[in-house]
Amino acid sequence: MIALASTLLEIQERLQAAGLAAREARTDAEWMLCELSGCTRASLYTHFPKLSEAQQAQLDHWVQQRSERRPLQYVLGRATFRDLDLEVNEAVLVPRPETEQLVDLVLEIYAPGRAGALKIADVGTGSGALGLSLTKIYGNCRMFCLEISPAALEVARRNAAREGLSRRISFLEGDLLQPLETVHCADPAGKLDLIVSNPPYLTTAEWVCAAPELHFEPRVALDAGEDGLNALRRLVAEAPAFLKPGAWLLLEIGCDQGAALLAWAKQFSDWSRVRVQRDWAGRDRFFLAQNQA
Repeated sequence: MIALASTLLEIQERLQAAGLAAREARTDAEWMLCELSGCTRASLYTHFPKLSEAQQAQLDHWVQQRSERRPLQYVLGRATFRDLDLEVNEAVLVPRPETEQLVDLVLEIYAPGRAGALKIADVGTGSGALGLSLTKIYGNCRMFCLEISPAALEVARRNAAREGLSRRISFLEGDLLQPLETVHCADPAGKLDLIVSNPPYLTTAEWVCAAPELHFEPRVALDAGEDGLNALRRLVAEAPAFLKPGAWLLLEIGCDQGAALLAWAKQFSDWSRVRVQRDWAGRDRFFLAQNQA
């Protein structure tokens, strides 16, 4: 395993020289080698094969890309989200672990197997992470994946096709909830049981000062104006028109935005109850609102 150790050390040193912390550099090196060799991280140190010339060239290319601070998921072209293996590129956000908890919150509201044929919209679907995950869980649901970026919508379509979910999902292009107007979700017969979204919620200042990796991701999916609430305010204001009585809106938010969003929601009589939920790290991360019954 001398060759493996020296290869790992070389990659780690190159990545640290580019500004990555030692632990992150080591982990990224391991993931690249796993991707090339077909090993898992658990078996990397016991079953690592010798790299071919072509594999070594690919590895050098990946290390160079990561040294430029391109996110590892973009370098490898894929990311995991719950049980999904998703294609990702610079047209879509890299799925985050926090967003997986949004799916858990949905499961607390609608128990699989007892929820009936739900109608759900994933607003700003990006790679399709939320929409595809919920479509797999709720086998007879009707899913609408909404996205302002045509390039991102194509990534979501390809991910859905690989998962065999395309026939159960409508992919609609447009700004936030606007595409739902074209499918009559504003009519009583077509209203939704659930709207979920991981919308842009960084302030412009936060985006400007963010880590280099974040500047490879689409700004339209991150920067939400001076206070980071542009998209969130619109969703809270506009969602009731598309929801059934008693239906839910679930949003991922910034950790310091909960109080402002709760105050904003109180201006709208459509919501019977609203609350902010913390993430696994104990930070305010999700906004939940139930439509009037």
